[in-house]
Amino acid sequence: MKQKLLYLALLCIVILAFSSLASAETDPIVCTMEISPSALSEPGNVTVTITISNSGDTDMTKPLTLFDPTSQVVTDFGTNGSVTLKAGEVKTWTGTWSVNQRTLENGQIVFFVKYTLVDEDGVSKSKSQPIRGEIGKTNISSKVTVTRTIVPETAYEGQTVNVIYDIVNEGNVPIKNLALEENKDILASKLTIAQELKAGETAQVKLPVVMGKKDLTSKASFTYTIADGTEVQTYEIDEKVITYGEPAVLVKLASDTKGVLMNEIVKLTLEVENTGNIDYTDVRVTDPTLGDVFTNLTLPAGEKLTLEKEIPLTQSTDYQFEVLATDNSGTQNSFLSNVLSLVAVDPAKALTLSLTLSANKTEVYSTKDTVRFTATVANTSEADATNVKVYQANTEIASFESIPAGQSRTFTRDVTLSMAGKYQLRAEAADTLENTLMFESNILQIAFLVPTAAPVTPDPRITPTPEPTFAKATYPKISDPDIGTLPKLLRTFFYPLMIAGFGLLVAALAILIVATGKRANLRKASENALDHLERSNHRDYAAEADAQEEQIHREPAEDEAYPAPPESPDDYLSEEELPHMKYVRNAYQIAGKGAKRNGQPEPYPETEEPEYYPEDEPAWNPQQDRDAEENPYQRRSERVSPYARQSGSADQTGEAQQDDYTDDPT
Repeated sequence: MKQKLLYLALLCIVILAFSSLASAETDPIVCTMEISPSALSEPGNVTVTITISNSGDTDMTKPLTLFDPTSQVVTDFGTNGSVTLKAGEVKTWTGTWSVNQRTLENGQIVFFVKYTLVDEDGVSKSKSQPIRGEIGKTNISSKVTVTRTIVPETAYEGQTVNVIYDIVNEGNVPIKNLALEENKDILASKLTIAQELKAGETAQVKLPVVMGKKDLTSKASFTYTIADGTEVQTYEIDEKVITYGEPAVLVKLASDTKGVLMNEIVKLTLEVENTGNIDYTDVRVTDPTLGDVFTNLTLPAGEKLTLEKEIPLTQSTDYQFEVLATDNSGTQNSFLSNVLSLVAVDPAKALTLSLTLSANKTEVYSTKDTVRFTATVANTSEADATNVKVYQANTEIASFESIPAGQSRTFTRDVTLSMAGKYQLRAEAADTLENTLMFESNILQIAFLVPTAAPVTPDPRITPTPEPTFAKATYPKISDPDIGTLPKLLRTFFYPLMIAGFGLLVAALAILIVATGKRANLRKASENALDHLERSNHRDYAAEADAQEEQIHREPAEDEAYPAPPESPDDYLSEEELPHMKYVRNAYQIAGKGAKRNGQPEPYPETEEPEYYPEDEPAWNPQQDRDAEENPYQRRSERVSPYARQSGSADQTGEAQQDDYTDDPT
């Protein structure tokens, strides 16, 4: 039983093997992968190359699609990641893939393709095939390869020899501080090539040297460090001798300038001299950039060829012509010229100067007249101009060490002209290529004229000069930018103060006018008050003021008659006199009237006043007071005035009584 089961299992295995072989034979799609580098010491980028071919005899009817390990379509494979392969067709894809730590530990990178096959019966089957590439994990290692090339290895005197080094980092880690030390014949000091050269990167160093009359020796030593290490690694290049040769043909290449603006023309001059005794035929001159420059030339012994070629310079280029010549034996010989480096300058960075000339007069009347010339040199380019010189003809009249971009320089010269004519200046300056550029100014015409003689008699036809007209002067506003800061500050602070001062002045004048009017009114009222103060036709100084007013304003009884007006106009008080003067005047008037009645002279106050004795005054008579009350216009002698008592008194009838003036003083 066990034996039968064993036979059955073997039969199944054979059947499965044959079926797998059959299916493999029927799948025409073959995929392979190559990885570079094949090993990494840490995660990084690798270059993956996948090749897919249709090994069958039938074209694919449906497209094949390539997927990366993250199941994303590789879009730059075919058309959007898909191709339709014909029978026997091969499609290759190369790209960069970033290997992570997990992929590095698994040791393989897996891409896959999906496609559809149609069998002989027309049945479509979807297929998926993985594409595996092995990636190994290694320790840090470095490998540097250096290749030296010397062109030419045999050189003539004055010929340029180029020593070229190509450095390749073939390790899996970057190298740092890469430097070169060459023999003193080739390089005077140590040269730093790169601060870092990553794995797989390359670098090139070109060392030109001019051949003298002896051999040159080249021997190089490269130093570097691995990754972040501090140990210095050394790579040595064996010694190589560059032989000095006696040339039979000398080739020299030159140009009319070291450089020009882009797309401008440069004229190249090639001199080929045969110093030997052999004639050369089928001479041909070629250049790696220009191709065949000159052809079908002959160079007999002892002769020299001078050839010129104009070329447009589109970019900075190094030119080295090679002369191929066949000697009498039919051997072709090669002779190299020196290397000529030409620089193409961007027009935006070209040096451009503008020279402007002017004069204070264009006409002179004698050789003693002085003309002042003014010249301005402006740098209108983006590059600085150095060592600028200005000439008039061949005479240098001004120089400037430097004129920066966008700036200008101006100078004047007073000149006594010896002749009339055209005058023009010329400026010369060196550009960045050390080419001397010339810039000319405008032309000024200076003429000599004979002065016009003054007329002997005035010409009546001369029109007099019109009177000058005057225009109203205008003043800029305070906001004008030409007005200084100080005037603006003064106006800002003092203008409002001035307006306030004028306002206060007007207010003061108004107050003064109002005060003056009030003062006049007060003065008038005061004068009116003085005129009406205690003014009454009857004044009794012995009675109280209230009693007097009551007596004066007492209305008469029904049986009392109104008093008669005074008999004499002198009894009326004058409104134009002061109040006290009417009492004095009345006293004198009363005294005078009494004197006249008695036939005595009228007394005057300027005589010595008599003494007043109270006993001389008459006794009080009540009847008199009653009479006075009955007639308020009757004056009472005892109450008129002190002056009245001294000069005289009035009786009840109103007549003045004469005082008793005798020689006896008593």
